[in-house]
Formats: sequence, structure tokens, C-alpha cells
Amino acid sequence: MYIINKKTILMENLKDLNVQKLILKEILFLSFVILLISIGSYFFLSLLIEGFLFSFFNLGYTISLTFSISVFLISVIIFFKHSNFKKENIKTLISDTNEILKFISLNKTDKDVVINKSNFLYVEAIKNNVHIYYYDEEIVKTISIRNTLKNIENQFQDNSLFRCHRSFIVNTNNIKTAKGNSNRYKIYFDNYNHFIPVSRSYTKDFQNLIY
Repeated sequence: MYIINKKTILMENLKDLNVQKLILKEILFLSFVILLISIGSYFFLSLLIEGFLFSFFNLGYTISLTFSISVFLISVIIFFKHSNFKKENIKTLISDTNEILKFISLNKTDKDVVINKSNFLYVEAIKNNVHIYYYDEEIVKTISIRNTLKNIENQFQDNSLFRCHRSFIVNTNNIKTAKGNSNRYKIYFDNYNHFIPVSRSYTKDFQNLIY
């Protein structure tokens, strides 16, 4: 059995807000398309029917009839699209809980650090070392190795590991909440009193990621 931890579910709920916005946009877009089709159909019929007289009542009736027929089709399209989106997200979440991250030290005498991705929080660069923060039975611990944040970023080509600052890379799957505005955010994790800053240069990318 696969278990998705509560922090991952919280992140998934943030993504659900984005899904709801996308669904609303799709409904508005499809409604606009149907409106254009209705108006176009009405005027096309006016060219075919001899002695056709324009009336706002008939135009309104044509639009309402077309919308009534199209509502079912719109609902089916959005339902299946949203269902497929959820299935893909669940597959991703399940794979993430079992993925192993291996942090390689540039110091040959150091051991490489191996951490389950679901327990990894963030990496902080301090001088010539990187400090890796992770959960160990819900307690945040840290270990340091010799490396650079750029090397870590290049090593893991993973959208859920996000460079939010010149000194930090965070695991977005473990974010509890993010507070801020379009200029700057603060990232918070469970059972951890400190926040991770999102610098202004990374704010837009961070917004696109979580919303």
C-alpha cells in the first residue's frame, strides 16, 4: 500500500485551487465559443430562409436553445479532462513518496547523503557547503556536505524541487503554506519554526508553480 503524507496532500490541495481556476476559464471560454456559434447559426439561417425577419426574441431563443443542448457536452468534456488530470497527479504523488534523493559530496572522504524524497524539505547553501534539511520521524534534522547549490540544482531535474532563492532549494511537495504577495513569499513547513524566503526574482515562477 502507498501512503501519501499529509504535507503532500496539502500541496495537492493548493494545486486543486489552480485546477478550479482552470475549469472556470474553460467554462467561460467554451460558453463564449457557443455564443459565437449561436449567433453565427442564426444569421446563417437568415440567409437560407427566404423572407426571414430579424428579431431579438428569435436570436435569444436560438442562443438559449444552443446553450441548453451544449451544457451536457461541456460538462462531459470538463469532467473527463479533470478526471485525467487527477489521475496523473495521484500517479505523480505515489511515485514521489518512494523516490530516493542522493546528494553527492565533492569531498571524497564524505559519504553521500541518501534521503527519501517525501522526507526532504530543503537545501541551504552556506559558503562552500550545502545543508540538507529533512524529516526523521517528523523531527527536522540537518546534515552538511561539501557542494554548491548550482550543482544540486543541475543534478535533480525535478519540477517539485524548486530554486526559490540564491541560497535555497525547496521540496514543494512538503510545503505547509506560503504567505506573501507578488513581491515576496515566505515558505513554511510542518513542525518547523523557521521560514524559507522566496526572493523577488523567483516569485513569479513560484506563483506559477503553486497556483
